[in-house]
Formats: sequence, C-alpha cells, structure tokens
Amino acid sequence: MDNVSENSSGRDAVQQLISRYVGQLLKGCGDRTCDETLCASGRRNTSHRPTRGYTARSARTVALTLVSGPKPRSRLCSRYQPKHDDDGSVKPEPPRDPSSFTQQLSDTAAVRSTLGSRDGSAEGTSDQLAARQPFFDDDSLSHLWTWRKKLSEFERLKSLGHVEDCLVGDLDLSQILRNGMRFFAIYEPDKNRGQRIGDRFYFGPAQQLLDRTLLILGTCIRSSAATTDFLRELMAPMDTMTKSVFVLWLKETFMRTWNGELLWSKDSVAYVALLLLTVMHDAQMHNHDMKAADKLHKMPSLVAQLDPIKVAQTISALCDPRMEKVSNDMAVLPKFENPFTAADKALWLRTYHHMRMSKTQGMANVNRDLRTYGNAYEVTLDPRLQHQEQHYLLLSVSRATALEDAFMQLWQRRKTELLLPLRVRMSEADDDAIGQDLGGVQIEFFNLVYRELFKEEPQMFTALESGYSYFRAGSLQPLYHFELCGVLFALAFYNGIPLPVSLPLVFYRLFQDNNVAGTYWIRDGWPTVARSLDNIIDEGGQGLELVFPLEANGLRLSISEAKHATDDDRDAELHIVEATRIQAATHREGPAEPVDLKSISDAWPGWKLIEATQQPKEITEENSVQYANSYTAMLTHGFVSPQLKAFHAGFFSVIDPNLMKFITPRHFQEIMEGSMHIDIDELRRTTEYGEPYRASSSYIQSFWRIVSAWSQEKQMQLIKFVTAAERIPAAGVGNLAFQIHGQSHGNPNDLPSSSTCFGTLYLPRYSSTKMLSKKLDDALNLGLEGFGQG
Repeated sequence: MDNVSENSSGRDAVQQLISRYVGQLLKGCGDRTCDETLCASGRRNTSHRPTRGYTARSARTVALTLVSGPKPRSRLCSRYQPKHDDDGSVKPEPPRDPSSFTQQLSDTAAVRSTLGSRDGSAEGTSDQLAARQPFFDDDSLSHLWTWRKKLSEFERLKSLGHVEDCLVGDLDLSQILRNGMRFFAIYEPDKNRGQRIGDRFYFGPAQQLLDRTLLILGTCIRSSAATTDFLRELMAPMDTMTKSVFVLWLKETFMRTWNGELLWSKDSVAYVALLLLTVMHDAQMHNHDMKAADKLHKMPSLVAQLDPIKVAQTISALCDPRMEKVSNDMAVLPKFENPFTAADKALWLRTYHHMRMSKTQGMANVNRDLRTYGNAYEVTLDPRLQHQEQHYLLLSVSRATALEDAFMQLWQRRKTELLLPLRVRMSEADDDAIGQDLGGVQIEFFNLVYRELFKEEPQMFTALESGYSYFRAGSLQPLYHFELCGVLFALAFYNGIPLPVSLPLVFYRLFQDNNVAGTYWIRDGWPTVARSLDNIIDEGGQGLELVFPLEANGLRLSISEAKHATDDDRDAELHIVEATRIQAATHREGPAEPVDLKSISDAWPGWKLIEATQQPKEITEENSVQYANSYTAMLTHGFVSPQLKAFHAGFFSVIDPNLMKFITPRHFQEIMEGSMHIDIDELRRTTEYGEPYRASSSYIQSFWRIVSAWSQEKQMQLIKFVTAAERIPAAGVGNLAFQIHGQSHGNPNDLPSSSTCFGTLYLPRYSSTKMLSKKLDDALNLGLEGFGQG
C-alpha cells in the first residue's frame, strides 16, 4: 500500500476512535455493571452523588486529549456499541468560555469536522464538509511521515558522533525543521491556516516529534553546527500571525518540559524552546515592535513559581568567578529577558543587593566584637579604622553644593564602605548625625546631583537631538570626575533609587559588550545619523570618504580611527586626517583656519591627538556596511573612550561585573530611569494611614476620587511633593513610602504639607470636597516640600 493509502486509513482510524469516545461520553453503554468513569453509564454507576453530563463541546475536548495521548485506547468502554439509529438530538451547548483555550480548540471547524458527531456519523451536510479543511489531510500526514523518518535517521547519525557530517543533503537540519513546519501549515498561504496551526500544535505525536527536533537543534547549536542566525532564517518565512501562534506553542512547550529549577541542562527541550523564544523576541525588538513583543512573550505563570530569595541566592552564587564554567555550561533562567519584566528583575536584584548589604554589616559586627572581646572597658578605636565598624555609608551634604560635597566624600572610599546601605544627611549645618533618612532624602540627593551633572556647564554630558543625554566627546573635565560619576550611578542602582536621566539604550549595552554593530543601537539617541547610515548601506555612499566627523572644543575634525588605551598608563589615540577651527557666526567668510595638532596633542584628558599618516579610502558598495558599523562604534564609545572607561571603573568599584550577565540593556535602562507612569490603583492599595484616617474613611475616599481624576503629570507632582521622587521605580509605585496622616496642630485651613524624609502627606480635614481639591492644588503649585516637618 502506498503512503497516501496508509495515511488515509490512519486518518479514518483516528476519526473512528474519537467518535467512539464522544459517543460513550455522551450516551454511555447502558450497562448497569459498567465501571469505566469515562463512559456516561460507568460514571453514573460509580458515583455516590448525582452526576453532571458532558456537553458535546466538553466531550470533543476530552476525546481529542485522550487520542493525542500515549495510550489512546486505554479508556475505551468495551460494552459501548455505536448506534446508527440515534435521532442525533443534543442539548443546546452553553456559551463558550473565552478564556479556555481547550474549549476554543474543540469548537473549531477543523476539529468538529474531524471528530464527526457524537454517534460516529459525519457532522453537517456534504457541502459543508467539503468546504472545511480536515484536521489532517493527505499532504500534512505525508509531511509528518517524512519528518519522522528523516528525524530518526538524523538521531541515528548523531548518536554515532556525526553531527557535522549529517547536516547536508536530505538530512540537512533546516530541511528536517521545515518538514515539521510544513506539517503545521506554517508556510501555507491560506487564510484558514491559523486554525490548522493551532489544531496541529496540540496533536500528541507531533509534539513528541517537535520535542525530539528541538533536542537535536540544541545539540547542533552547542557544537556550532547551527547558530542563532540559522534560527532567524528559519523563522523568516513566518508572518506575524504564525509567529504569534508559534510563540504560544513554544511557551507551552517550555512550561511542559521545564523541571522547575533555576539551572538545568542545555541538553533539554525546555532550553531550546526558551532559546527560540529569545531569538523571536529579539527580532521583534529590533523591528521596534516592543509593545507586541512584551505582551506576547511574558510568562507571569512562570514568575509566580519563582522565589525571589532563591533567585537572588542563585545570582549571588553564579557571580563567583569559580562558578563561571557552571554559568556557561548550564541553562540559567534569570539570564533570559523575554519571559520577565523589568519589575521582576528589579525585585531579584534588589533582594541580591540587600543580601550583600547584610553581609557587609555583619562583618562590621564581627570587627566590633573582636575588638571588644575580653576587654572590661570600651577601647577607643583609631579614627583611621572606624570604617571597619560602620553600618551605613553616610554622606552629609548641603543642598547648595551637593555634587561637590558628594565628590569630596566619595573620593578614595573603600569598597567595603560603598557596599553599606546609603544614608544621606542633607542640611546647611555641618552635622554628621544620620538623621531619619528612610529613602526620601536619598531620592532628593540623587535628583540634585544628577541634575547638576547633566547641565551644560560641567561639560561632562551633552544633550542629543533626540532629547537623550550622552558623554560629551572631548570633555575637558578630569577623568576622576567621570569615575566618581560612575560611583554615584552604581550607588543609585545598589540602593534602588531611579534617576531623573534619559540615556540611550547603547549606554546600558556598553556595560556588557562593546559590540554595537548596526544602526539599531543608535536609532533612539541619534536617529538622523542612523537614517543617513542606512541610506549609505542602501545606496553605497559613492563619493564619500571613510572618515568620521567630530566637533568638539571649537574644532571640526575628520578622524580615521580611534585606538583605545591598552593599559592605565597610556592615553587613547585619535588619528586625525583634517582639523580646522569652527568659525563664529560673525566670521564665516574666508577659508577655515587650520589647527596645529602638535600644540594641542595632550589638551584633551585621556586622549593623544595624532595626525593620520594615511589618506582615507572611499566608501564603496563593498565596505558600506563596515563603515556604518565602524561609525556606530565611534559615535557610541570610540569618541568617548577615556570618559566611558573611567565611568565604568567607578561603577564596577561597587557593582560586581558578573552581575551584568543577569540583566539586559533594556531592563537595566528601565530600572535605572524608572517610569513617568503611575498606577494610581496600586498607589491607593499600598498607601498607609495615620490617625485619624483609615483607608475606609469617607474623607480619604474623597481624596482618592480627586487624585484619580488628575492627569498623569499632576499625579507625578503629588508623588514628588510627598516622596521627592521624580520617577516611579521599575518595581512599581508601591515601592515608594507613601503615608497620609492628619494635621495634629496648626490652623485647619493650612495647606497640606509633607515630610519627604518619611514619605508622609499631612492632610488637614477641610469642610468640603471642593475645599480639599483647592487646597491640594495650591499646595502642589507652591511646591511645599516639608523636609524635617512632622
């Protein structure tokens, strides 16, 4: 018998088996001795209470599940005989539950036409059946047969260690995978194929074949026989709808095969499924389809199974250099981005940082106990050793000179001090007491410091055309200023404080990798440059020279290359083809004034300006992509290499570099910059109250009705008024301390006031809702920030 006949008879057998299950579930065998619980009669016989009968929809769902399982005939009732004289009457089906995927699947035309009616006869007229696409047609079964045959041969060769040799001809891995994709109707240009794809993904034998295929794919990736580029090519023919269905199947495959551990073998279906999801997620992100990618790929059910403390402990263990091999050889769940939100990562990292703080404070206790052990009296500790017993990193600064004071107090601090919890004393007096800093003072401190750093006057950062800020190329500030700036950035990250900054995505990418090839990494910060480079790639850039323009410190430079410093004792080098002075607007007539490079060769901190010895080449069609990649690299880290290096040195004096493996650039950006969006319902749920107010008070209900009606901008003013925060943490507004207390003294007509030290709003009780609304408006407009009040 040929393959088509075999496939047709196999399909008929499946249909008959499903129809029999549906019949026995709905009608039963009628035998009073039957004890099969999946027969209507046996169910009634074995139950001690009244039973509820199956609907046609639920019977179809159960039948499909049983036939797709490993033992499809195991639950058949031996006493049941299909009756062909049944009148076919069925009870009206209840409304379908839209949240149940199995109910939707059982109601599809493809499944209904394959299952037939509950007594085994075909459902619908012959014309209707002809118009329906069967669950498995002859072509699809042929693809399934070919897929299985080639996969088995591939597995046989792989077991002999011939992975590289069997990636050609009929056993090419891409061909094997495409056979599977054809079975799932992935490449068919049919408007109804989405339904068939969904049907076939949940067919048991096909799931088993896909699991085996994913295992082979994982082996080939680890042996470099296949790469993520290969995976992208495989996904390329899929359209948006097909990719969405495929993502849903991969998510279910991962959850079905994952062993529940944070570390597991890469030789597993779960790892390859997650890897495929990552490739598809990254492709969507590069196509600027971020919202769709986030909505489709996140796995809240997975997050719900993870213990933040256990995740933080795993991260801590894998940051140990001795665990590098384990980290590289095993699948590590916290390293992946696509299943998780920035809020998830923020919670894990905050927990990890709290563990480090506790450990550092514990060492201070040990040092104190060792010093006082056996002494009948307190021994005075030398001031130079007091840092060993400190429990906080204390910064005492003035609001007027916060940045200068911070630089002075952070310079040459020991790492053990920087790893302590931060406390800030902000006042005009020279007082070293810790005070009551419960987070609000820290927030205002970082707001003041970073607003000062990002002004144009210090010339450390510059505003880009897109509204983002970035390192100023050729900055004349000493490099230790950038190092201290990096320390401050790290302290904000370590202590969970979002900063009022807007930095392009590549800024966060460079903490992990200098590979920023392509224009993707500069589209947000330098959109005009990105479009120009894309045009050069498309059109070849004929007539242009392979140089990189730079304007800095009154000079217009054409640069051929930038060489990074190989050690700390050498400066980076800029090789300059041409240098002229930028003329003022009133002196633009005549030729540009050339510059003697020897006279300024050491003028820029961290740089040595050198005249190029070779003339630049022209941009051609062959080197246009290389030029675009090189320009992107120059713009993002080549022109600012000394400043970037110093900033990273400061940052990594606090933060373990290995921690960067667990956070992606986009999540890092969201954690550091927070959000301007407030979930007012979450704020209401997490707010605490003091006398005389309660959450159920009618006056408080009026307060929330007023606040809920405000714009997001005005709600942010309230947040700043009470907590000093200008950004909402990535983990949500509930992570800010927000309390509402009554006004215990003063005139009842006073304006509301606040204590940002405690995150407390002092709210007088006014005579009417209208008066309450007006007083809140007045307080926000006047910007009363009551440090030290209450």
